[in-house]
Amino acid sequence: MAKQNHNWEPLIDEVLKSGVPAKSGSKELRALPKLPFTHFAAPVPVSPIPSHLFKLYTDLYEAAASAVRSYIRSHPGDLELHSGEGGAAPISYNLAFTTAGMIICPRKKEGGLLRRDDGTEVGSVALNGTILAGTLMVKDEGEWELLKNDNGKLNELLRAVGLPQEYTTIDSIKL
Repeated sequence: MAKQNHNWEPLIDEVLKSGVPAKSGSKELRALPKLPFTHFAAPVPVSPIPSHLFKLYTDLYEAAASAVRSYIRSHPGDLELHSGEGGAAPISYNLAFTTAGMIICPRKKEGGLLRRDDGTEVGSVALNGTILAGTLMVKDEGEWELLKNDNGKLNELLRAVGLPQEYTTIDSIKL
């Protein structure tokens, strides 16, 4: 049986509680510098109205899109925007929304390969919005054991999927 951690809290709550201003052009957006990927979070008011929630979402989306554009300029050929046909978003991202806040994480790709130190492949892990809650789902015991026993593997996976943390700062983001 797995050991239970009674001190766990959703990642979004930690970003809102301990994060710093994300320097994104919006004074409400926050980020947690210790995370290895670009992200932006905003608190949700106790009794939000739909227009305020939409504004929070668009502020988050614009900060994420700006970070992606900045990343593309400094890493040509590594990432491309999607076609915006039919109203589709030109960037890939994960979004989490709770009663406390909203958080967005622009991403380069959906997932990545997990490899042992000798280079052998353990499996492929796709990341979705659950990562922003501070959780991760894997398909088999081998993936779980590798991630559980080597925190560096999780950081490698997060860096491979998300934009580097420096795209959360105003120095990199040109609005």
